[in-house]
Amino acid sequence: MDIDKIMIYNQMKKIGLLLVVFMTSSSIMFGQGANNIKINEVMVNNTDNYLDEYGRKLPWVELVNNSFTTYNVRGMFITTNKEVLDKDMSVPERMKLMGQIPNGFKESLIEGRQHLLLYLNSKPEKGPRHLDVVVDPAQTIWIALYDGNGKNLIDSVTIPVMKPNCSFARIKDGAPVWKIQPVTMVTPNSANNAGQEVSKIENIKANDPYGILMAIIAMSIVFLALVLLYIFMKGFGKLNMSMEARKERTEKYKTLIKIRKASKKAITMAKDGYQKKGINKETYMAVIAMALSEYAQDVHDLESGIITIKRKNTAWNAKQF
Repeated sequence: MDIDKIMIYNQMKKIGLLLVVFMTSSSIMFGQGANNIKINEVMVNNTDNYLDEYGRKLPWVELVNNSFTTYNVRGMFITTNKEVLDKDMSVPERMKLMGQIPNGFKESLIEGRQHLLLYLNSKPEKGPRHLDVVVDPAQTIWIALYDGNGKNLIDSVTIPVMKPNCSFARIKDGAPVWKIQPVTMVTPNSANNAGQEVSKIENIKANDPYGILMAIIAMSIVFLALVLLYIFMKGFGKLNMSMEARKERTEKYKTLIKIRKASKKAITMAKDGYQKKGINKETYMAVIAMALSEYAQDVHDLESGIITIKRKNTAWNAKQF
């Protein structure tokens, strides 16, 4: 009986541990999913731009899902009241200063790389996309996105005072760089770079704000250039040495030909003179010996250059017994 109790206790411990792991993993996944939601574009002075379903021209904020998976933003909060930054403020007090995205409407499910437009200066009774968040176009506005727990700040941006119907938007969906978009470049419910050409400098700033990628590319280019220079110099050196060796062999070959011709001519002259009794036998022998000596010496120049020294015993190093 005691063994059964121990087994049940161990199983309960395992189940409890699995529940803790599951809850922790779910919390982490939830937090990571919420962090993919960004404030993407804001218009605070809408006089002749986007109309709501009632034909009204309201300020609006656009959210973007910066991931490739669907995320439900229901229960998240939008606010323009900086009092919520007070760390000593309780969560219920903070929630009263924010407008909550309601449950129960399909647009709250933002698919990957998609957008959601929410109206400000409105009332929730007008529809699920209408929030009672106050904005004043005549003043600089801080707007923030909070997680559904009313505690975690997901994203925020400060909106400068702008001309009517201009928006303040990221230069590219989810990019860290913002700019004021003129009337013709405002893109509610669509990608911020749609229909416009973003400059190369802005693209670099957006994709590599700290210059890490640029530094890696620059170092790679320098390293590749050094490798190519090394290969070129090494190949050029080998080619130069090969050409010099070939030239030297050619010169030696030409010299050898000349010597052979001269030796052959000298031998012929000596032979003719001997046969015609123009010279005596001693002179004939001397001419042939000189020609052979010169020939042998010049041939020696074509050797490998290795000197062989043969040992020869002399009196000074003779063995003593």
